[in-house]
Amino acid sequence: MSAKCSMRIGSSSPGIPRDFRGPRQAPGSAGQFAGVSLHAGLVCIEGPVGMDLALQRELFSEVLDELDQDSDLTNQVIEVSLNESEDEIDVIRYQMPPA
Repeated sequence: MSAKCSMRIGSSSPGIPRDFRGPRQAPGSAGQFAGVSLHAGLVCIEGPVGMDLALQRELFSEVLDELDQDSDLTNQVIEVSLNESEDEIDVIRYQMPPA
């Protein structure tokens, strides 16, 4: 699998409802961390149901690669997920709460 990284808001998993991050269109505008002005950062690994250990390690390896490029995760979220065809890994990093 190959990985691609972008600094955009949103997720590559349109069928999955948002959770503590708030609505997909505006993460951080609602949800558990909406009123938090300072946090240490969040890492979200989204995989298919029944994800095996090898895939978990591969996705987490992408998180570590992203942190190697910029280790400051203060008030940011890194989301790692398989794209819809499950042949590429998407890495998305954004501010929370939004700047």
